[in-house]
Amino acid sequence: MGDAVARMVDFLRDQRRREAQARACRRWLERVSLLAAPLQQIVDVFQASLDEPEWTVTVRTDAARVQFPLTISFDSSRILLPGRQLSDAPEFQIGASALFRCEAEGVVRGYRFPFHGMKRASRAELFTELGEVDAVSADDLAHAVVDFLEWAAAGKGSGQRRLRFTSPLSQPALAAEPVKLRIAA
Repeated sequence: MGDAVARMVDFLRDQRRREAQARACRRWLERVSLLAAPLQQIVDVFQASLDEPEWTVTVRTDAARVQFPLTISFDSSRILLPGRQLSDAPEFQIGASALFRCEAEGVVRGYRFPFHGMKRASRAELFTELGEVDAVSADDLAHAVVDFLEWAAAGKGSGQRRLRFTSPLSQPALAAEPVKLRIAA
């Protein structure tokens, strides 16, 4: 009889754990839509200076994707790997991406994939732990996205070449205020 009681206690603990996990995931899904607007501003600044017209960086939020409701990704229709020629069997490049999800214990983590060839498998790499769902701030998430974009553009995630940028000062939206000098007597 003792074994049956212990089994029931274990079952009830597991059910409470599952319900707590489901609540945390629902809260993360609710928060994602609120946190996406500041991330879009970061991506817009990045995209405005990116001198790679074939790549578009997007912020995707999708509550239907419970596993990864927030994704930042480099998208392109068809990009040949550098140094390759279009042939009967061309190898195309897959863009880098970052995925943010609520894990079983209620902690939000970010995973990233580098730029890579279509024929080469790529595994997700844990790159940030943002903490429990309710403790994730917009600022912490924004810095994680900046870390990802830097890694994907010029770090180890850039694949076979670093991305090219135009001067940020050449963009009207990013131009700094002109400096006014005064001569003091």
